[in-house]
Parts: sequence; C-alpha cells; structure tokens
Amino acid sequence: LATYLIVVFPTLIFLGVHLTRQFETAYADQLKADLLELARVIAANAADGLSSGNPEAVRRHFQDARGAAEGPAVFVTDARGIVIAARGMSAPAVGGEADDPSVRAALEGRELAAVGRVHGREEAVYAAVAVQFHGRVLGAVHVARPLTYLHAQIQHLRWVVAWATIVALLIASGLALLLARSIAGPVQEMQVVASHLAAGRLGERVPARTRDELGDLARSLNYMASELERIDSLRRQFVADASHELRTPVANLAVAVEALKAVVGKDDGKAEVVAADLEREVERL
Repeated sequence: LATYLIVVFPTLIFLGVHLTRQFETAYADQLKADLLELARVIAANAADGLSSGNPEAVRRHFQDARGAAEGPAVFVTDARGIVIAARGMSAPAVGGEADDPSVRAALEGRELAAVGRVHGREEAVYAAVAVQFHGRVLGAVHVARPLTYLHAQIQHLRWVVAWATIVALLIASGLALLLARSIAGPVQEMQVVASHLAAGRLGERVPARTRDELGDLARSLNYMASELERIDSLRRQFVADASHELRTPVANLAVAVEALKAVVGKDDGKAEVVAADLEREVERL
C-alpha cells in the first residue's frame, strides 16, 4: 500500500503542477491572440474616423459599444500618441498621452501581444496594433485585460486539480488496500496451513480460488501436502509390516531360549538342535 501511494502521489502532484502551468501558458497565448484580433477589428473601425479627421466618430463608437464594463480596457490614440477614445476601468483618460512602449511600437507599424505591466501600474495581457489607412499610420489601438482575471482562472484550475488529486489518492488508496489484501490474504492462509503441516496435520489444504501465481502456489502446497500424506501412509504401512515380520522370529527366539534352558545339561543332542534354531532365527532377524 505504501509503495503504491509513493508511486501515485508524486505522479499526481507532477501532473497537477504541469497541467496548471500548461493551462496558464495556453490560456495566456489564447488570450493574447483574442486581444490581438479584437485590436485589429477596433483599428479597422477606427480607421474611417481617423482618416477623415473626425475622432469624435471614434468616441461615439466606443460609447455605443456594448459590454464595455465587462470587456477589456481599450483606448485609441492618434498618430501623436494622444488618447482620443477609451473605455474600461484601466484605460487612460481621453486627451492624455499614452506613454506605453507597446503604443510607440504600434505607431511604428508593428503589432504586439504580450504579458506585462500596462501604463506602468498593473500586470495584464495586452495587444497593440496600428490604425492604418492606405499604408499610412493614423494611430494605435491598445487592448488589455488585467492578469487578475487570468489568476482567478488559474486559481480555480488549481482547486480543481487539488480536489481531483485528493479523490484520485482516495481511489488509489482503496484499490491498493484491496490489492494488498487480495495478495496477503491467501499468503496468510498458506502460512497457517504450512504450520499445521509442520505440526503433523497432513490433512490440511489451502483453498485455491484463483488461476494466477498465488493459485499455482496454493495448488503446489496442496500437492506437497498430499505427497507428505502419502509418504506418511507408506511409512506407517512399512512400520506395521516390519513390526509384523520382526514379531514372529522374536517369538520363536523366546520359545527356543526357554527350550534351551530346559535341556541344557540334560540332553546334549536336543541342546544342539535348539542352538541351531536360535542361530537360524538370528540370521533371519
């Protein structure tokens, strides 16, 4: 049981940590891709207003947009980096300068999507693209979602992995306990039967319930017990036969000795006959 848990527990911990990190990386990459796509759509919508010199149209579009409170922080700048439209809790104020490296990169015509500090304050996943019209950069779009949202998802995943690990450990413990008992139970039965065989109770047998190695061992032990019982029966029969064979010449010797005592000194001829009988019985023994 302990060996089983020693193998299972580190494996589950490793898988939990690995899956959490993989999910965090995959989620961050997916979020960067989504924010980059959103920034491209917003840039395409803002290009009309900026190309016509009408930033008010961009601001009205942001005010009419639904889901602004729940969505990411978004702001649009002109070609000088001045914020002309913004929405979201973390977006800078309209009219201020967007002092952010990603905005400067977007104004240079590059697209960025990364994880880092936004506006020098909070960590977030962000994306920045240029607003272009006929190859001319008119401004930049910056989209960001704070990492608190990602951290909440990761924390939820960690709890799920933790509970899954606990449940898996409980299941593994139960299975390991059943496995240990299924192995130890027959072995203990064999130990009891072996001790009875050693004590001379050769009629004991082990129940062979399975067709695996333990069942083969139980059948081998039963075969050994049967052979011991057969050999013991042969031994008893041999002792009985030997005692029977010895009993007759011993009785004859006893009779011959009595006869010898009776004739010694009286009849030498009979004494020699009795002595010959004694010699023959001794040779027989």
